[in-house]
Amino acid sequence: MKERKMSVLVVDDEEIVRDFLSRFLLFKGLEVETAESGLDALKLAENKSFDLVFIDVRMPKMNGLETFRALKAISP
Repeated sequence: MKERKMSVLVVDDEEIVRDFLSRFLLFKGLEVETAESGLDALKLAENKSFDLVFIDVRMPKMNGLETFRALKAISP
């Protein structure tokens, strides 16, 4: 039986941070999606469930705490 990979979402407005974290997590064998804003993260979460989410605290328009609360409402 094939084991399911852990699914991770990385949300950060800085491309270099998203790239670094996603490469590291991919290297560790995890499935990774990235979003550059809270709104993009919500769009991804509407169609997919994530086991773990890394969220930047300071982002324009929708900060990390707002993003966390909205993601939690979609998938507790």
